[in-house]
Amino acid sequence: MSSCYTRIKCQDYQDLLKNYKIYKEDEAEDEEFSTPMLWIGIYIAAASLLCFLATAADVFRGFVERKLWFPCKFITLNAVSLTLLGVAMKLPLDLNSSMPGQADQLVKLSSCVFLCTIMGNYLPSLGALHDEGILSNVVALAILVITLVVNIGIELDTGVIYHNLWVEYILVSFFLMILLVILCFSALAVPTTKKYLEWKYSELHRVAFYKPEENKGKLIRVEKLIEDVRKYWMMVQTGNPQFVLARSVTCAAAGVVCLFAAFILGEAEIRLFFKAGVNWYVSSSSYKYSTLATLCIQSIGVVVGSIGPAFRWFIGTNYKYSQKASFSNLKREFMIESYWLQGLKEWREKPMDIRIHSRKCRKVLQVSKNLTVTICISIQVFILLASKTVRVISILCLRPVLSCCYHCKKLKRKLVSEHTNCNNPKPHNVGSAAEMELGRYVLLLEGEEELPARILNRISDAVNRLIHVARKNRPRRLKRLIDKSTSFKGVAEFDSDRVECLHCEEPPNVWSLPVVTLTSIAIALPNVRKSTVKKLIKSVREGLLYIGLVEKSLDVNGDLLNIISAADFLWIGVDLYRSWLDIDLRKMSAEGKTCSENLSSLSDMAKKMVLKFKEKLSEAGPREIPLNWPPKVIAANSMYRISQTILLDHQCNSRKAEVKLFDKLCTMIADITGACLTNLPRVITLKCFHSAIENREENVKLAASLLGETEEILKSVQRHELPSLNNDQFSYIDEWRFAIRNKHSSRPVSNSSNEYISVGSPEVHIDIE
Repeated sequence: MSSCYTRIKCQDYQDLLKNYKIYKEDEAEDEEFSTPMLWIGIYIAAASLLCFLATAADVFRGFVERKLWFPCKFITLNAVSLTLLGVAMKLPLDLNSSMPGQADQLVKLSSCVFLCTIMGNYLPSLGALHDEGILSNVVALAILVITLVVNIGIELDTGVIYHNLWVEYILVSFFLMILLVILCFSALAVPTTKKYLEWKYSELHRVAFYKPEENKGKLIRVEKLIEDVRKYWMMVQTGNPQFVLARSVTCAAAGVVCLFAAFILGEAEIRLFFKAGVNWYVSSSSYKYSTLATLCIQSIGVVVGSIGPAFRWFIGTNYKYSQKASFSNLKREFMIESYWLQGLKEWREKPMDIRIHSRKCRKVLQVSKNLTVTICISIQVFILLASKTVRVISILCLRPVLSCCYHCKKLKRKLVSEHTNCNNPKPHNVGSAAEMELGRYVLLLEGEEELPARILNRISDAVNRLIHVARKNRPRRLKRLIDKSTSFKGVAEFDSDRVECLHCEEPPNVWSLPVVTLTSIAIALPNVRKSTVKKLIKSVREGLLYIGLVEKSLDVNGDLLNIISAADFLWIGVDLYRSWLDIDLRKMSAEGKTCSENLSSLSDMAKKMVLKFKEKLSEAGPREIPLNWPPKVIAANSMYRISQTILLDHQCNSRKAEVKLFDKLCTMIADITGACLTNLPRVITLKCFHSAIENREENVKLAASLLGETEEILKSVQRHELPSLNNDQFSYIDEWRFAIRNKHSSRPVSNSSNEYISVGSPEVHIDIE
């Protein structure tokens, strides 16, 4: 009996060892397979960190620019942010991994709340998207949110999420769906809102700015241009689709939802901390310490990310309260503005473009579409009414705080006003008049009250700061070059019709090509100080930045693009290597030849290049059109004509004559550059108006900076007499040449103008022909 018992006991012991061995092998195998999970967790934490940094950057930018509605620049609804967000949501989407620790349970909740916060920040960015981008990105976000909510439901049912956090998960899932519905139905109103803002912007531009008959043949005064840019800035800021969405009632409601979600996460973390003590942060999952890292990053992200939605809600509530909103007329308070429903109504009334022969099928589809749109309209109305209710409740709850803030600001304004009136009443009145004038250019939607004065003042101060900062970066070298110009006669002098044409049809001139060619000739002149040449090159470098901007902005059809490219190609060699089409200009100037010999060499080489190209044209083709010539041939033709013109009009056989010619070339460059820059006011106006509504703010900002940089230059060129041209002709250098030549050729020859007439006299013969 004893031996039998011993055998059974040994057998049990062997089975126990065998099972233990199997258990250890399984444990080692599980540990081996779970090794990548740590790296996946780190990947999730990194994606969460990037989302957090993007949100923090927008918050920081909002405070720096004093835009407390926090426009979206980094955390916008696009493919990149949605991809990062999808990676950051990996933990609540994981149905298989066991996550029994307190930190493991909390990280799923923090991910859901983090998504709520990101969605609240996404809402204004809908205004920066095109219609196609809105549809695709909103659908992608909806798929992510719905998948996440379904997975949360499965985890609640299977017990992956513990019972002590059920209430928090259910509430956050509900908030996610609310935010998704708000975002989707806000997106439906964006196209209609943009059309209305675009129409209002165009109407104000037409009434207040577009007066071409008043500006014919004259430049817009710099002071007037500054006023116009300020007005455009007011229009583009108040009509910014992001700002319009940020001050909407749905955005305020979304801010309340985000705040509630953040409070729920904070409550859960505090409750579990006091329940589990210091061990609450221990992770028992295969993600290990990456779970804690993700939890910390997302929790901080929720706090920082809630700043934007919270400010939009509070400022919107305070703004409504400051308008002395009265709830005695609730019908007006809960009135639905037409732009919210206009797009859906137009879609419902629009017939379906379907090719189905069966009348019954077409009827069923049409009825189904109408029913679907009607349901969407009902949901939209419900969302708006609920959002307006939230706003009313917010005002009632915050009435003591808002009342205190309102009276404090009122007292502060009164004290400042009294102090200003005592010291200097006149500037205050002038400022008030200017503010009232700018107030006419505020873009508001239907049903919106006037924006508070402090918001308009911030907008006005922002453009003033832009112009002030740009003034510090003004091109000083270019200004010194422009000061050498006393008129625009150099525009007519650089190319003479006495020069023989190498082709039956010459390519037209652009502003930059003669400037670069004249600079190349100036470098090739002997007996000129290197320091003087360097100063000229630096001045031309600054000038070409603005010349290129004028050319590309006014060449709407792109007809002169090839010639502009030739000038750009030529300038690279001149600026970087001091060479003209692989010909070393510095070496040429140091060879000891006279100025006339160097000019003849450049002219001969350029002529050979053009004639060689002409010989290759065996039959007519697109290359035979001068606009389509290769850049090198266009540059060579310009060098030939300009160098021949200089040889005809100047004899450079002495050192003094060479220096004098260099000064003459600098003056011609200054005249051409100054004439080109007279188009800057038009370029500034075009940048303020002719652009898509999504990009208009950046263009107006660029226009304000451009105005600040070139303000002194514009004042300098305004002193010169302009040729008699219409607004379109001012863009082309050839039109300037013809106008200046005709003007001077019609004058009687006098002793004071012999020098100019000697250059322009051949043009009299052209006019007679």
